[in-house]
Amino acid sequence: MQHHTRAERRHATEAESARLAQIAQQEGWLQPLPEVHRATHLKPWQHALFWGLRLYIVVLTVIVAWAFASGRVAG
Repeated sequence: MQHHTRAERRHATEAESARLAQIAQQEGWLQPLPEVHRATHLKPWQHALFWGLRLYIVVLTVIVAWAFASGRVAG
């Protein structure tokens, strides 16, 4: 097992940080992301469908909570 001095560990950490900064610069990770805009508004049937899905999720959550609370589901 090798033991490194504090200075050796600090130097290695600084070298890793410098390498990561170089990679980030090369890959363009430091550039700000472009703005995201909504392409179009939802059509009425799509809007209704999403509200239906939300209602479905709420109903299923209530049913599962009731089943756990009443002991009908082995846990």
